[in-house]
Amino acid sequence: MSDSLSDPALVGRQDKSLTPHGLNPTRKLSFVCLGSACPNTCCGPFHGTRALESALTQTDLGQFLGEPSSSQVAERTVNIFAEIRLTPDDVERLQEAGLDSLIVRRGAPDQLGYYMRLEPDGTCAALSPDRLCGIHPYRPTLCRAFPFYVDLFAGLSMVSSCPGVGAGEQTVEELKGEIGAAIDMYEFWLEQMQKAPQVK
Repeated sequence: MSDSLSDPALVGRQDKSLTPHGLNPTRKLSFVCLGSACPNTCCGPFHGTRALESALTQTDLGQFLGEPSSSQVAERTVNIFAEIRLTPDDVERLQEAGLDSLIVRRGAPDQLGYYMRLEPDGTCAALSPDRLCGIHPYRPTLCRAFPFYVDLFAGLSMVSSCPGVGAGEQTVEELKGEIGAAIDMYEFWLEQMQKAPQVK
C-alpha cells in the first residue's frame, strides 16, 4: 500500500525523481501490496530474491552488542537477505515511537550497524498475528521500498518473487513512496560502502 502524506517518514522529505528511465507519473506498474492476504509475506521468513548472491556474510555484519548469546546464535543462522538494515532516519523514527526494543546493534562500537530484530526463523519481530506489519507507520526504509530496488543493470526494478508483482497495477505517482524509499536505500548503501576501509 502506498505511503500517505501523514507518514512520519515523509514529513519534511523532498520528493525523489518520479521519472526513472523516463517513466511518466501516470505510467502503470504491475504491483499492488496484498497485505494480510499475501501468501509469502516479505516480513518473514524472507530468504531474498533467490537469484542473487550477497558479497556480505553474517560474520561481516559484526558482533551483536548488548544481546544474549542465545539470540546471537539464532540470528546468525538467518539468511543475509533476511536482515533488515536500518538507516539513521529509521533508527530515529523507531526510537521516537518508543520501539527501541526492535533495534539490534551490531559491529564495532565506533562503526555500529543497526538492524531490525528478527525471530529465529528470520521473521521480523514486528510482524503481527494477522500477518500485517505491527509498526507500519514507522517501518524501515527497506520495508517501504519493497519490492522495488535499484539494479546495477536495469535501474528501477522489482523483486519478482513478491506475490504482489503482477497482481494488479498502480501508477508511478501512486507508488512514489515505495520508489522514493528504494532510492533512499540505494543512496544509503553507497554511503556505507564509501565508509568501508579502502583497499590498498
